Amino acid sequence: MPVSYDGHNLLLSFSSVEEADGRFVSFCEELGLATCAGTRAGAEERLARTVRHVLELAAERGDLDAYLAGRGLLG
Repeated sequence: MPVSYDGHNLLLSFSSVEEADGRFVSFCEELGLATCAGTRAGAEERLARTVRHVLELAAERGDLDAYLAGRGLLG
């Protein structure tokens, strides 16, 4: 999933799996984030919001570049 934030263009991969209880868990491996919901679409939507929130927090702290570099997302 392409994400553009604060001058950075990132390509993040989201994957989703259905758990035994019927809930869906979505993961973003690059950022080490996961969310869950009753539907695949719901879990992916929550994950997208979570990714944006984490990037916003890092930008507010002034360490977005360090955060992304620490995850191997900056060259």
